[in-house]
Amino acid sequence: MTSTQSAKDELINNEFGLDSDLIYLNHAAVAPWPRRTRDAVTSFANENFHQGSLNYPDWLRVEHELRKKFQTLINAPSHNDIAIIKNTSEALSFVAGGLNWQKGDNIVITDNEFPFNHIVWQSLESQGVELRVAPINSYENDEPEQALFDLCNSSTRLMAISSIQYGTGLKMN
Repeated sequence: MTSTQSAKDELINNEFGLDSDLIYLNHAAVAPWPRRTRDAVTSFANENFHQGSLNYPDWLRVEHELRKKFQTLINAPSHNDIAIIKNTSEALSFVAGGLNWQKGDNIVITDNEFPFNHIVWQSLESQGVELRVAPINSYENDEPEQALFDLCNSSTRLMAISSIQYGTGLKMN
């Protein structure tokens, strides 16, 4: 084992306090928190418990700094373009509820998506929006992306896919 690998292992062991007899395989839905996350949430909860919103301006400064860090990370034009929300499911709900859907529009997804990336679009069917589901595991020529493109037409408003399929680990191009 290299010293670099040893340092990585030590960092992971310090950040995640899982029981030593537990091997946790995560697909990004629910996972153990890193120690620094636990500490930050605990600190915030204690501060709020004892002082209420006394330090609200400080909270806004922390949020502003976080937006600026995200701006740099994803190369966004402005930190004002960054929305900080709870999770992907909530973000998908904002998109689904925020677009002006027309009867006849369609959305293309894969048959391997995380459940909420199916449910949120399926909920638009009452507005006349068609959900098209591409069978990527059984597609010929091992080109799952083509299965998606085959379902697109001039009425396709959105394609919602995970870059890595949560159930299989399939990496999409």
